[in-house]
Amino acid sequence: MQYTRLTFVSWKMILGPALLLTVAGFAHAQDAPVNAIELGNWDGYSGLYSDVWADGDYAYVPNWPLADGQPARVHIIDISDSNNPVLDNVLTFESPNQFASPQDVKVADGLLFVALEGDGNDSVSIVDVRDPTAPLELATIRIDGFENPHNLFYDQGFLYIVDSSDPEMAIVDLTDFDPDDPPASPMTEAKWIVDGIGTSFVHDVTVQNGRAYVCAWSSGLWIYDVSDVAKSAPVFLGQGAGDSTHAAWPTQDGQFVVVGEERSGGPIKLYEVFPVGDVIAVHVVDTVDLSADAFSAHNPIVIGDRVYVSWYQAGLQVFDIDRDASELVFVASLDTSASGNNGGFDGNWGVYPFLGTDKILLSDMDKGLIIVAVVPEDCTPGDDCNDNGVLDLCDVTVGTSQDCNGTLVPDECEIESGSSSDCQENGIPDECEGDCNENGIADECDIGAGTSADCQGNLIPDECETDCNENAVPDDCDLSGGTSVDCQPNGIPDECDLTDGPLPDLLLAQPPDRVSGIPADSDPSDFGILAPAENFLIDYPKTVQSIKIWGIYFPGNMASDDDFTVIIHEDADGLPGDVIYSESSVATERVATGAVLFKWDEYEFTMTLAEPVPLDPGTYFVEVFNNTAGNPDVFVWEGGLDPQIPGIALAPQAPGVNWSFDGGLNLAIEVQGGLIGADENENGVPDECEGCEGDVNGDGLVDPLDVGFVLARFGCPVGTGDSSCDTADQNGDGVVDPLDSGFVLARFGKCP
Repeated sequence: MQYTRLTFVSWKMILGPALLLTVAGFAHAQDAPVNAIELGNWDGYSGLYSDVWADGDYAYVPNWPLADGQPARVHIIDISDSNNPVLDNVLTFESPNQFASPQDVKVADGLLFVALEGDGNDSVSIVDVRDPTAPLELATIRIDGFENPHNLFYDQGFLYIVDSSDPEMAIVDLTDFDPDDPPASPMTEAKWIVDGIGTSFVHDVTVQNGRAYVCAWSSGLWIYDVSDVAKSAPVFLGQGAGDSTHAAWPTQDGQFVVVGEERSGGPIKLYEVFPVGDVIAVHVVDTVDLSADAFSAHNPIVIGDRVYVSWYQAGLQVFDIDRDASELVFVASLDTSASGNNGGFDGNWGVYPFLGTDKILLSDMDKGLIIVAVVPEDCTPGDDCNDNGVLDLCDVTVGTSQDCNGTLVPDECEIESGSSSDCQENGIPDECEGDCNENGIADECDIGAGTSADCQGNLIPDECETDCNENAVPDDCDLSGGTSVDCQPNGIPDECDLTDGPLPDLLLAQPPDRVSGIPADSDPSDFGILAPAENFLIDYPKTVQSIKIWGIYFPGNMASDDDFTVIIHEDADGLPGDVIYSESSVATERVATGAVLFKWDEYEFTMTLAEPVPLDPGTYFVEVFNNTAGNPDVFVWEGGLDPQIPGIALAPQAPGVNWSFDGGLNLAIEVQGGLIGADENENGVPDECEGCEGDVNGDGLVDPLDVGFVLARFGCPVGTGDSSCDTADQNGDGVVDPLDSGFVLARFGKCP
């Protein structure tokens, strides 16, 4: 390929306000692979293919109608096997849209949105694809002036429609759209219509992080603020010059935008965006074209700093954005077209790279759906031990075969050759299965062969389970079998609670998800001040002793002189209520976990409270924020998995007031607690489990009946398995005698 580049002055921008950070969205470019390989292809239609979009294991590829009267359609293709995509269903459209030209599709929230251009009378079809094997057309949209749309985009419940004929854009509010009770068709009302976008027409639009990037064809790239589109009309921010501006996609932070220009010799352009007061300036800083090899670039999509471009006769072209040089750097390509630059529209129409580098989807106008992997340089010719047509190293690299032990040989080949055993016959080498006791035998096979016991039936050998009293019986089995008592109950045998005082109790455990987070910083920044609070539940009186959270420093990865504040609130109808405990400058231990969330180092923070905080059973919120004064980075509290109670509370200031609930995020946190009290009478029963000292018969009173209970057991052997003898030994001296009856007499009437 012959590349031509024009590079302009680079501009820098300040990251604008945002609330939720999705770490994956800020990925820097990976180490550059230099090869792209085709994995699979589906081509079952005799007409021309157009766009491609996907959701999960299904791709959606529309087609133009045939001249012989066959209707337009969207092919729904099962892509779970990258090497063998299979047609699952074909969606056609009801009259009068059966011969429309569906050239753009998007899928989100279980809905497929199809732009119906050409002969259609309704601009957009909304299809229920919650079950892709049974698509159901729910409704159509027909807005005056937008009956023949060429492109659309869906974001946060709003549908953006352009028709490639006028300088305007329609925005339809679908936030209340219920697929189980769809509105009558057609829907004819737009929330907003934005006109005066350039002088010719709008061809396409992409919406990301509160901004709409609008392709105004002969008038270049126009950018609007749509962060409050539910309440106010889009606000024009700025524009960049361009010609035949066809499609655009920004980086997640909005600093760069990649634009394809659809014309003879049409290039891709890299725009840089920077703020000027309340507006922005948009400048072209790099241009790359393939005019010698292809008619035009078509559709670019950006993930992190990697750019994927569908480029007509040049197929897939992959670039990295070099932020320091403000230019595009070639990475890899795969030519899907049999012809060179034939002066027209042909070859690769669309690209969908959101499923990972081992499953990039292309829609070739002539060849249909093509699945591609971008692979490292060392994926070179070699063996094909499983005879699947993919070289072993490529097999492993792109994920068409598993390599759990890192030998660069597909697992199935190692099992077949005998270099790895597979006692379970599940296709996974035993060395990759769980082997908690490190005896070289997979746990499940250990148990099946009887070399390990499994009293709980959870396929974990007993010797690997927690056994706090070291009696060779897992704690859970100790308790379920009655060999230990758990009066609280907290899942810990009572004798372990009392060994060295109360043991810590994990009140809340939500490990980090390593994909999301939210600012939790009292130091003003581009994000303002934010105080998040996570909710948790306890079922028995406990003390909170320490808090552990995970987080990063954004955007500079600069570790801070931390100053954490921890506040525990009562629950007030699902929001933080009265403050139970508050401590600033909490003693904190920060440890780098070694995990890297793309460019940010993950840290674990353990905050030990100055004193245990006693809590009764109930629901609580723990508020945590950092004061990173002097550090330009913002502390970001990482998102968490397996929420005990879904959702968090957010406050726009710290300490938090005016709380609001956010059900879409949970935070990475552990709350460590302990039992309240100990065993003052040393009778082997935690004090909090005893209703009242001296009430040996458990009737809630200390009276002559209790004395009689003790007298009847004088001389009874203590500690030999008779629990009534152990109970009668009220002073814990190992003997049931007159001292125990005196112990009871001294407490007459003291029980409530």
